[in-house]
Amino acid sequence: MAVRLLCLIALCLAGAAPARAAGPEPEQVLRHYFALLGRHEHAAALRLRLNDMPLRRFAAAFRPYLSYHARVGRAGDADGAAGSSYTEVPVRIYGRLRSGRSFSERGSVTMRMVHPIPGATAAERRWHIYRTDIAPRFD
Repeated sequence: MAVRLLCLIALCLAGAAPARAAGPEPEQVLRHYFALLGRHEHAAALRLRLNDMPLRRFAAAFRPYLSYHARVGRAGDADGAAGSSYTEVPVRIYGRLRSGRSFSERGSVTMRMVHPIPGATAAERRWHIYRTDIAPRFD
């Protein structure tokens, strides 16, 4: 009886664990995103974001930057809400503007991943950039 109870508790705890993404961790996604931006590969970078922004607008926002780099911190604990998980990742961006001036800014990026629920695609179950509070901002 005690063994069954322990097995049941273990199964319940395992089921309560946060959902895992179908791909890389949020920090890896962000490192890749910023590497793409640094190489001016805007179309590939845009695919890592959760929005329907036109590529032309996205690329134009990065036109003032000659170089664009980031140091990505460790993601916080993921919070679940309505079939998705969210996590905040601290970031420091730095580089040089086309004017020659250097820049540096600290902020955070909110990452989102859809839980493996019926109908969720593999792409939706990967971490994506949901929101940023660093330049350039897309409001």
